[in-house]
Amino acid sequence: MLRYRGKSLSLETHPEKFQHEIYRSDTSDNEDAWEFAGLVGQKLSVRKHEEPTAADDRALEVIQSIMADIKREREAQTYVLAFRFDRAIRLCAKLECTTPL
Repeated sequence: MLRYRGKSLSLETHPEKFQHEIYRSDTSDNEDAWEFAGLVGQKLSVRKHEEPTAADDRALEVIQSIMADIKREREAQTYVLAFRFDRAIRLCAKLECTTPL
């Protein structure tokens, strides 16, 4: 996994047919001075995005259904609480309550 500027990329490694030599420049002012740094025998590639399957679609439908059920349940609970609160205010007004709700 490679993270760069807030994005994540999945990488795969593959063996190369041939090894490649890596050199680095010397820290001196001489631009022609190079020293051997190592060998590379692998290559990296970004993992290809897999197309969604029927199982993925079904899982998405199940999640959406569950989320809709939770939303309906929350709305029902909110309505019941609001209805009871309104009833309590009206009852308190009838009884001339002195204690605020």
